[in-house]
Amino acid sequence: MGKGLDAAIKPEEYFKLSNGRILKNLYELLNALKGIDDETFAFHVNENKNDFGNWVRDIFKDEQLAESIFSSKSKDEIINAVESKLFAHAKVKNPALDIAQEKHNTSMSTKLKEPKKLIKSYPFTNSSAKSLVKMPEAESTDAEKSGNESKLPLGKIDEILLKEKEIAKREEKIEEIEARIEMELADLSSKKEPRFFSKEFVQGILVGLLAALIIGLAYIKFLL
Repeated sequence: MGKGLDAAIKPEEYFKLSNGRILKNLYELLNALKGIDDETFAFHVNENKNDFGNWVRDIFKDEQLAESIFSSKSKDEIINAVESKLFAHAKVKNPALDIAQEKHNTSMSTKLKEPKKLIKSYPFTNSSAKSLVKMPEAESTDAEKSGNESKLPLGKIDEILLKEKEIAKREEKIEEIEARIEMELADLSSKKEPRFFSKEFVQGILVGLLAALIIGLAYIKFLL
């Protein structure tokens, strides 16, 4: 038999959040979830573990609520699951919560019957512990590692795309610099000063000498 949602638990069974806050029952858990920051929530609920679901299952022995927490994909879904359970337990009618719980139950029915294996590492406190000790996480199997490698986070994909864009821009700049160097070399070769005895210069001298010779012969003939 379970302890019940309102049952008092021992101090060593209290839930200690990573920010130091102590939770003694599900009502305090509900209030904490409504004001918890993303960093603290991610520490207790991630792809490897769900400390809140473990606490509800092992301490309060409520398998139904624990399964609802395990299958929740966000903080709001966990809040709805806990809130619905507490309202139902207190026999308080809340139509809005009933609709949310119905939707949640419908989504749960489509999931696989076998629950997801999670690491049992909820941070219970004991009478002698004064500081939070992070529980070690179990090493993932080779299949899990390969699956994680194939599913890169969006932030990593954006970082890779940004680096590719930077590389493409650098390549474009290099191509522009190469084209500019080629143009400058072509301008330098075209601006070279002609040699003194170039082909055109020699041809001009020969034409001048030939003209002078013709004029000289004509003048001598005229004198004779």
